[in-house]
Amino acid sequence: MKGSKGFFCALCAAAALALAACAPSGGAEGSLSETQLSLNVGESAVLELTVDDIIILQGVAWSSDDESVAAVQGGTVTAVGEGSVQITAAYGGVTYVCAVEVVHVPAVGLSEEELFLGVGDTASLALLSDGAAQESGVAWSSSDESVARVEGGEVTCLSAGSATITAQYGGKAYPCALTVCEQPVGVYYCRVQVPELV
Repeated sequence: MKGSKGFFCALCAAAALALAACAPSGGAEGSLSETQLSLNVGESAVLELTVDDIIILQGVAWSSDDESVAAVQGGTVTAVGEGSVQITAAYGGVTYVCAVEVVHVPAVGLSEEELFLGVGDTASLALLSDGAAQESGVAWSSSDESVARVEGGEVTCLSAGSATITAQYGGKAYPCALTVCEQPVGVYYCRVQVPELV
């Protein structure tokens, strides 16, 4: 009888050890790979939860407290709109938080990045910010004013050659490669044969 009691106690102790190995202990140390993130709208970042030096791939409940700012799936955070949000990973009764700041950086670029024109031709360039023309704060310049000059985005071709038309805005330069050709001289005819009507 005493032997069976000893066996039963040993069995209970082994079961307790097995459960302790499967579940995170109260003293388990866990952390997210990042506790703060800064993202632009449309960007993504991957968060990893590590507990006792082991990356946890399953059993983590990920959530966002504002999915209009950032969404999370399986640890991948995707920035949706401007604002601040908290991404939460819940595991083993413990909650881990990453604070995410999402900003919007407008897409900026020239309406044309390459132009082919003739001497005497004119063209209009615009610096676009999210598709809308940026009217103020743009400094225009030509790398060779003997070839072409520019004022307020209006390009005037003066002689054959190449020049770079540049819009300077927000500390960045946005170039347009311009090639100016001589205008054809003389009169040209095109002979077209018209079939006879029966």
